[in-house]
Amino acid sequence: MNKIEKLADQIASWVFLYNDREQWFGKKVTKANLNYYLLNTFNNLGIVLVTFVAGLILNEPDVFIQTMCAFGLFRLFTGGRHMGSSLSCIVVSTLIIVTGALLPLPGYSSMLVSILTVIITYLYAPASFGVKAIQLPLERRRIYRIISFLLILVSLISDKNHIIAVLFIQSLTLIDGKPRKDGRRWRVD
Repeated sequence: MNKIEKLADQIASWVFLYNDREQWFGKKVTKANLNYYLLNTFNNLGIVLVTFVAGLILNEPDVFIQTMCAFGLFRLFTGGRHMGSSLSCIVVSTLIIVTGALLPLPGYSSMLVSILTVIITYLYAPASFGVKAIQLPLERRRIYRIISFLLILVSLISDKNHIIAVLFIQSLTLIDGKPRKDGRRWRVD
């Protein structure tokens, strides 16, 4: 357990110990629930902070913020691989955002990259695997896939290469096993 996970566990323990469990949304909240949400909050804050600092250092904060927002929104609807620790999540996510922000897409390559992103998204999204896999009902999977396609289309229409690049890189994290016609995947694990 790294320092981020320990901090989340300590805060969750304290909140669970000193608060009435019934007051949270009218239902019982376990320490594990609190720990999970705190850990996600710390991960997201870490990604935002590191990405913003990288944008300031490279004198492109607006490009980095746009790339980070596009990455987060696309990942919300497509899913992808989950890392084993909070620190690796922050590092990998930040590397994807920085790479997307700095990757040049000359000429017609943005169109080609968008087509590849659509294909990968069609075959694999929404995907959830790794340490903290989440399974979605079929109807929600369809809605998420449609929203994902709309995000790809908007990125292509907006002609922002950094957004097209980060969506493509994020789509690569969806690949795990062989796609099947019913939208489910064969597991490699």
